[in-house]
Amino acid sequence: MRKQKNEKKELNVKFPIQKDEIISPTQAYLMIDILRDVVSYHDTMTENSYHMLMLGMLVFLYDYEIISNKEAGYGRVDIIVLHKTDKSKPAIVMELKVLKDETKDEALEKAVKQIIEKDYISYVKNRGYNNIIAFGLVFDGKKCWVREV
Repeated sequence: MRKQKNEKKELNVKFPIQKDEIISPTQAYLMIDILRDVVSYHDTMTENSYHMLMLGMLVFLYDYEIISNKEAGYGRVDIIVLHKTDKSKPAIVMELKVLKDETKDEALEKAVKQIIEKDYISYVKNRGYNNIIAFGLVFDGKKCWVREV
């Protein structure tokens, strides 16, 4: 088990949901630590690698339904996280991208734009959730950036 460090870390990731139980600042630091210290660069060659990593980290949220590659709106959203019983809890919509021939800002914008244009949030609204947080995640090797819609 890792010891929690009290020192401040400078991150290249900003999670928009720091106040809620789904992804806390500690979990955000943990994700950065996992990418940096546990995951091999060779394990992170495709978007599917990061997708599976995210699903693996989310699967233990027992009070939440984790939905992967669900047809929603006009496309297929990467990951949705919904509380099983309390629809007032935040619903999470995530679109993942791997940095390729664009800058991280271009890739983040592409992920956010895809969520909006494909109307991925409509699926969550149709399920009765109104407290929705949607964001794009961009991965590059052992680095991750997040932008909220």
